[in-house]
Amino acid sequence: MPAAEYNEVKSVLASKLDELSAAKEKFFEAMDKVNHLTTTTISTEKHTEILSVIRHELRAKSSECEQFENERQVVISLLDNVSSDPSRENLLDRLRLFVGAYVSAKNGLTAAEDNYRTTFSKFQSTKEQLCSLQTELRELVENHEIELARVREDMTNKQKIDLEEKSREHAPDMEALSGELEKYRTEQQKLIPKVDELQAELDKANEEIRKLRSSLTAQTEYAQAANEAAAAHEQHAKALASHLDSLKLEHGKCPTRLDLVDAQTSPVRISFTPDSPLGHANEPSTAPPTSKQDGRTSSARRKKYEELKTVAFEIKEKLIQRTK
Repeated sequence: MPAAEYNEVKSVLASKLDELSAAKEKFFEAMDKVNHLTTTTISTEKHTEILSVIRHELRAKSSECEQFENERQVVISLLDNVSSDPSRENLLDRLRLFVGAYVSAKNGLTAAEDNYRTTFSKFQSTKEQLCSLQTELRELVENHEIELARVREDMTNKQKIDLEEKSREHAPDMEALSGELEKYRTEQQKLIPKVDELQAELDKANEEIRKLRSSLTAQTEYAQAANEAAAAHEQHAKALASHLDSLKLEHGKCPTRLDLVDAQTSPVRISFTPDSPLGHANEPSTAPPTSKQDGRTSSARRKKYEELKTVAFEIKEKLIQRTK
């Protein structure tokens, strides 16, 4: 092949390759737009179906572009071979096949662009419908809120009216209750002095009860002490009585001169029997006179006996007084 024809074919192939690269870039830009639209809009069922179709076609076109890229590499290698071996005869056939494939790819790319435009127009229509539905939804929500506020206001007004009516109905009862309450308060104010007076009387009565309890306690203690003292004196008197009984037995054996005893004042005339140890008065027993020697020997016993009689008489009188 002549060098002029070779250069011409090479320039044609270079221009075709540039067109192919521009178409590829345009294809990728369209795919970027589709991806941008899919990520920035609200998806619906129909929108999802359309996008799936677009993605499928874009994948197919992407595979075709890869095939074109491979063929471009083949063309570049062919050009390198042509430049190294210009005498090859099948170069034109290869160029014709390459141009046919390029035209077919360009037609496919044009069809893909047309399909993309159709799909994009449908997508725009769906987007507009979605925006319209969103606008209608916002209007419905606003109308619902307005209606809800109106219903709430009506219910509030109705409840307010019902409360006012009930208040008017119960106003006489409330006034009557207020009057009764005021009456009870007045009576309470009147009863406060009486309550204070009764409280003072109660305190006074409690004080008197306390004093009576103290006096009763003291009297009880005094009575208990008196009983204990009486019991002690009684035991002492019994001891003296038993002692006097023994002395009486001894005295009965001794002669007694009645003319030496004062019958009015001396307790010597009092004789004690076992049945009355505390002194029931009896007539003295008379003993026959004895000799002067016996009287002298028993004078000491008589003196001791008279002293014991006197002490017993005094103890008896004290016991009688305390018992009374």
